[in-house]
Amino acid sequence: FPEGTRISAPQGGFVLWVELPRHIDCFEVYTLALEKNIGITPGMLFSATRKFKNYIRINCGNPWNKDSELALEQLASVIKSIKS
Repeated sequence: FPEGTRISAPQGGFVLWVELPRHIDCFEVYTLALEKNIGITPGMLFSATRKFKNYIRINCGNPWNKDSELALEQLASVIKSIKS
């Protein structure tokens, strides 16, 4: 993931909030990830005022396996490919 990326430390539940650098639009990440069959949720969907434009939510409720690892690596590549 690009420099400046931060991740939540959840106290419960099965989702991680990922804060990306400010120039990255979560809807662009969502669209590009979906093209690779990777599902994430854009952060702005959780705000009535369209905050969290550079946040994504990742579901971690499934068992970790090689496919999960590959999808996370592909997601990181997608995000790194987005220019400011």
